[in-house]
Amino acid sequence: MNNPSPSITDGREPAPVAGKRAAARCLVVHDDLELRLRLASLARRAVPKLDADCIGTAGFDALPPERMAGYVALLLIVEFNVRDSAADPLARLLRSRSQAPQLPIFVFARGGDERNAARTMKVGANDYWPVHSVKIGELSAVLQPLVEPASASTTTVAKMVDSRRQPQIAGYRVVKTIAESASAAVYLARNDDLAQPVALKVQALKGRYEVTDADRQRFVRECQILSSLNHRSIADVLDFGITDDYLYLALEYFPCGSLRDRLRIR
Repeated sequence: MNNPSPSITDGREPAPVAGKRAAARCLVVHDDLELRLRLASLARRAVPKLDADCIGTAGFDALPPERMAGYVALLLIVEFNVRDSAADPLARLLRSRSQAPQLPIFVFARGGDERNAARTMKVGANDYWPVHSVKIGELSAVLQPLVEPASASTTTVAKMVDSRRQPQIAGYRVVKTIAESASAAVYLARNDDLAQPVALKVQALKGRYEVTDADRQRFVRECQILSSLNHRSIADVLDFGITDDYLYLALEYFPCGSLRDRLRIR
């Protein structure tokens, strides 16, 4: 992480008590006690109203789905650099997403790269960070909305989020949500002009992160550059554009694997 976490004076680790919490709680999962306590401390600093429980992987694997659903967010620390292991590092993410489809899940990676990040988002993470470069402002941006109760003062933001979750983009039909972050969402979508489904990334022009004219111009330039690239380690750009409400980017979708799987094909 960019800034060292405050020193922890209490070595005791609280057991998960989501069913009887007095405040909103998130759950941090990893076998390294010091690392998970530091991430829990960072989450509390990012959102003072949020408390955090910590648990090892064995305890998490035994956690009933109803207990897991009692948390406002799941913070998974994932090891991508473990050698001589046949286990899928994202197995817990996949299981958690199937057991708690609506639970926000954030992945903090050790040893991951861009391909790992792409697969992590595709299989259901709401956001992804290298564990040692998490910015407290970014963490606050995704956790704060989970803690603050809905009210009349948040109507505008709620409408913005709803519109982002149900984007109206000509030619595309949204099938399901693949992943979401504070500023954008990725959907599985279909287009009548394309034979295969696509991964449709959508960012609302107005809302928590209002898009400026400079942002629009940069978006178009970046999409044009991506469209010109042709490499098996890069998902193909199939379409992009700007509507009255959204920036959108349609990418090649991998229904039965990931870019990592694609790189293994000779």
